[in-house]
Amino acid sequence: MPVRVVLDATVLARPRLRDVALALTEDGLYQPFWSDGIIAEVDRRLPQELLRPARDFLFAELDRAFPDARVVWPTTVLREVPHVAGPRRHT
Repeated sequence: MPVRVVLDATVLARPRLRDVALALTEDGLYQPFWSDGIIAEVDRRLPQELLRPARDFLFAELDRAFPDARVVWPTTVLREVPHVAGPRRHT
């Protein structure tokens, strides 16, 4: 069984980093996971010039290529780990 890894918005919002990270999953090095909250954060971090149809296509392709990657965080995790429940605030 491969290592399980949560890919956050920092990885998924950057095209080159996303491509490399996901290529490594296709080689079987690890199993990727992300949540609706992470995808929402990716959506906020993508360039404003990227139109909604392109964003929706990206998210649909992630779901198509990695159908088991999207997970629902248990409620206890959302309560105990603040940055999982909402976007991180960078200063």
